[in-house]
Amino acid sequence: ILPTNLLNHFLLLYVGSRILSSSELSKDYTDFANNLLVNFVSKAANLYGQECLVYNVHSLVHIAQDVKCLGPLDEFSSFPYENMLGQLKKLIRKPQSPIQQLIRRLQEKQVFHK
Repeated sequence: ILPTNLLNHFLLLYVGSRILSSSELSKDYTDFANNLLVNFVSKAANLYGQECLVYNVHSLVHIAQDVKCLGPLDEFSSFPYENMLGQLKKLIRKPQSPIQQLIRRLQEKQVFHK
């Protein structure tokens, strides 16, 4: 069972992220979500130590501004890009000539999977 202080800290992240992921909620509550995430980051070092303040944690204080400019998080996520990179990586079988291997595998897929 998570101690109350850690649960409350996690809820700052969860609620802020949930708001920024929703097209309905992000319209009216982006500033509130920003306050939650800034609060989350400011308390993180005290709860988990300075080493937890990596770039990804710090970037949470800027993400609400991105939502204001680009829309809800799901509309500019990099997950589809990262998933495609994973699929391409599986097509490379050895460390030599990765570009050539990739082109051959993609051509093979085109020819044999039509």
